Amino acid sequence: MQERLQLPGKSDDARARRARDQIAWALIELMREKTYDAITVQEIAQLAQVSRTTFYAHFQDRDDIMVRYNIVFGQLLGGHLQWDETSSQYRFPIAHLFEHVRSFRFLYDSLSRARRMDDLLKVLRINMAGEFEKYIVRTRGESNGVPASLLAQHLAATIIQLLMGWMEHHCRSEPQTMDDHFHRLIAGVA
Repeated sequence: MQERLQLPGKSDDARARRARDQIAWALIELMREKTYDAITVQEIAQLAQVSRTTFYAHFQDRDDIMVRYNIVFGQLLGGHLQWDETSSQYRFPIAHLFEHVRSFRFLYDSLSRARRMDDLLKVLRINMAGEFEKYIVRTRGESNGVPASLLAQHLAATIIQLLMGWMEHHCRSEPQTMDDHFHRLIAGVA
């Protein structure tokens, strides 16, 4: 999950993709040192080595970058859901997600101080659940009487809630432990 995500935009040519990537990663780098609300478009553009005009050609503002990132990240995460025939339950690589999130702890801190985390996690959950639903319908259908959309929302919400609790408690448990907890929760063995 460490790959850099390609943010969508109006143009898909190589220069536009590169500019969006530079701008997004400039914002992320600035969040290592500053609260999200304290970062200006000028600082982002300067660090990305683009003009403000180029910034605005690709993004409306900082929030646009973060929302697009969470949409793409949610879709990427949603593609990792699998059905395990042996255990007859869904599997999701929580440990890998938590390791990834721990390496970007500074983003959580910066966004939390700016009170942006809840909205961004909602975007993440919605997009992850959308991908989960597609997978559930494609592989399992409505087999147990629970609508695929409801099951998808349940799985995504459980992941987000575990992630939030883990981050709020300063990542005390190891990612693999959280993976075990998640799979016990969704199997109803808690």
